[in-house]
Amino acid sequence: GDIYDAVFDPEQRIDVLDRIAEFAGGHSGGLLSKHALARSTDKPEHLYCYIGNEAESLLAYSDCYPKLGSIADPLSAGVDQIVSTADLAPYEEFRRGRFYRERARPHGWVDIASAVIEKSATSCTFLSVVRQEASGLVDAEMRRRMTLVIPHVRRAVQIGKTIHDKEAEAICFRDVLDGLSAGMMLVDATGRIVHANAAGNT
Repeated sequence: GDIYDAVFDPEQRIDVLDRIAEFAGGHSGGLLSKHALARSTDKPEHLYCYIGNEAESLLAYSDCYPKLGSIADPLSAGVDQIVSTADLAPYEEFRRGRFYRERARPHGWVDIASAVIEKSATSCTFLSVVRQEASGLVDAEMRRRMTLVIPHVRRAVQIGKTIHDKEAEAICFRDVLDGLSAGMMLVDATGRIVHANAAGNT
């Protein structure tokens, strides 16, 4: 229920993400969106929300492992694939890599579990939860728990996008009406004014 409430109240999102990470057996995490067609002047990645002390490290992780955006298909019926670091590269190779040495190890990160939330031809949104040394590597229980949560996160993101699209549509409609020099008013069946353009208000 709190996941869906966070769609309408952005201030709840950090707390909900924190609870998801705790439930899954993780320490920190983020909801990340990557855009393949972003202009060079744009940021190709965006963190909707995150918990923990290293937002830039989550962005760097997704950048180091481009396979993360394509390994799971959210349109596959009944499949909510949770991938760990070892699914993206041999774990010892990960430990020898620059990301682990410069970012993961200083923060005590040992593994990251991720799942694709939404995917299109040009973008991918996924949820990542970080494991620290005290918790060990991503295990079957963490995968099971994240699998329980992912469908709700996915639906909440889709609801949020639908609301955003409707709001943008309403703004466009309002702007068109406000551009008319003639006064225009929309009324309901009882004659109550539900909208007036700028000229109508005047």
